[in-house]
Amino acid sequence: MPERKSEIPTYSLDRFRSVHRMKQAGSSFGYNDMDPSKVIPGFEIYSSVGLIGSVGPLRSAFYRISITVSGTLDMEIGLEEYKHRPRTMSFTVPHQIFQKNNISSDAFGYYMLFETGFLEDVLPAVALAREFPFLVCRGCRYSRCRRRSCSV
Repeated sequence: MPERKSEIPTYSLDRFRSVHRMKQAGSSFGYNDMDPSKVIPGFEIYSSVGLIGSVGPLRSAFYRISITVSGTLDMEIGLEEYKHRPRTMSFTVPHQIFQKNNISSDAFGYYMLFETGFLEDVLPAVALAREFPFLVCRGCRYSRCRRRSCSV
C-alpha cells in the first residue's frame, strides 16, 4: 500500500481497463466485447463478470457509479469504508481515492465510468452538483436502494 499521497496512482479512463478488467472478461455485456464503431468517447459500462478481484488504492480521473446486485465486497472511497451488499450503489468523483477487495464468490453488479466532459453537451459542469448531488465530493458516497425499487 502506498505510504504517501503522491504514491497513489491516477488513471485516466483510456488507461484504466487493464487495472479493473481481466483480459478475457467472459461477458458480452457493455464494453467487454464492444464493436469499436459503437464506442461512446468518455463513457464505459460493464457488468462485474471479468472484474479483477482487488483494485487500488488508486485515483481515477473520471466518475464511477456502481450497483451491487448480489453478494458482497469491501470498498473504500476517500477515507470511508463501505460494505457493499445487494442493492448498494456507490459514487466516486474524479481524483477521489478508491479501493475494493474481499469480493464474495457470488458477487455480481454493474458499473459505469465516465469522464467529466461526457455530460457537457447536455449538462454544463456548473450544473452537475445541482442536478446530480451524489456526484460531488462531499456527503455519503453510497446508498442502499429499497428492495421494491431495485428488483432484478
